[in-house]
Amino acid sequence: MIITSTGFDPYEGWIGNKFFKYSTMISLAKEFNAKLCLDKWMCDAIFELDREKQTPPRFDFKLSEGRDPLTVNTYHEDFSYIINAIRQNNLQGKTLDIAYNCNTFYHTSYYNSFKEDILKQFKFKDKISNYFDEEIKKIKKNLNIKKILICNMRLSDDYANKWKFPVEEFLKTLKKEYAKDDFTIFVATDSKKRANEILKDYDFYYFDQFAKYNILEDLKEEKIDLSLPEYGGDFSFLSDYYLMTKADKLICSDSTFSYSASMLNKNVNCEFFKYSLYDKKFISFNPWDTWLLDFRTCYFLDKNRGK
Repeated sequence: MIITSTGFDPYEGWIGNKFFKYSTMISLAKEFNAKLCLDKWMCDAIFELDREKQTPPRFDFKLSEGRDPLTVNTYHEDFSYIINAIRQNNLQGKTLDIAYNCNTFYHTSYYNSFKEDILKQFKFKDKISNYFDEEIKKIKKNLNIKKILICNMRLSDDYANKWKFPVEEFLKTLKKEYAKDDFTIFVATDSKKRANEILKDYDFYYFDQFAKYNILEDLKEEKIDLSLPEYGGDFSFLSDYYLMTKADKLICSDSTFSYSASMLNKNVNCEFFKYSLYDKKFISFNPWDTWLLDFRTCYFLDKNRGK
């Protein structure tokens, strides 16, 4: 069996969305002892991704939100549904395409079964991790930082009026958690202007004040054609994303950017918080045992599955 994705558009959904689509591919490949095939992706520049770097010229079946005859509909909350559908349709031995509109935002407990394989794939390249680890050491020493609390504040978008960053509840949670221990606040955001206004009563830092990794230099050294679409992305997220994987406490936005970084955080003492649509407050959560995107999928949720 071959698992591929003809719709792995480098411009459609950045690192967070792609993390979950790629993790779905990894999980299915492991479940069915299949070959994982995918052409170049921008995050090849960041992670030690191990696969056959090609896309098969044809596929026999696809996972999609569509309902055409060659489709297993993935707009379903249960990942085991996909596995069962593949078995029931005798797709083992076929080429399976993860289509561009494939919904892969499953409960993360389904990915937990393949955690070791996912973490092995999403390992930062040594050059990148060595650079950032050294910068974090310097910052901790120079600023006398004991623990890092990082807030991912997604502030610049509004999804069908369902997603607005819950500022009031966020500030309540930050005040409470910040006071518990000797934390230094860092902020990862898509709008520093708004973050500065919201956090006017706090001392905090942006990691890219201290550390910016010039990944384009790496790509030039590897003689990669930077005009290729898969490398046309903006890598400015990298500093924030890496620090989130090293935090001692992480307050997430309702975003795959937050959730994927929390899943890559191997700090066993790290605490994670997300806003619960149904509790109307930030709650602690286990990154490998939680629902994704409460706000963005609230039309798809019911109160029984709220956490």
